[in-house]
Amino acid sequence: MEMPNSIKMFEKLIIAVLVLGLLHGYIMMEAFAFLGQDMTGTLINTAVAAALAYLTSRKKSVVCKWIITGLFVLNLIVLVAIEGYVYIFANPVIALMWVVINLIHAYAIYLLFKSDSNAWFASKNVNQATDTL
Repeated sequence: MEMPNSIKMFEKLIIAVLVLGLLHGYIMMEAFAFLGQDMTGTLINTAVAAALAYLTSRKKSVVCKWIITGLFVLNLIVLVAIEGYVYIFANPVIALMWVVINLIHAYAIYLLFKSDSNAWFASKNVNQATDTL
């Protein structure tokens, strides 16, 4: 089965999220240098997110799809729980970037649950079954 448009769009949006996330991390590091932040955490987070996106979109991993979804929700919950939003919304540029990144990310995740995406993920099992015959 050919990759559906929703998965293709997911890949493009995730790349945008990763690039914007790196830029956001750099701006946060500069704005809050007094906290002793560096880019290590951002780079590790980006590498893990890229690997999960690859496994989801290219290897049809439903497990990775749910990990991406869970991490996104967990990120929002933790941000509120630790009152991290105080730092984010202290600077309007950082706040706007954060909102844009999360809206794009939410839409990308939504695309993973559309009917054509679900059929595409399900085709992995069909292809594996016919390959063994």
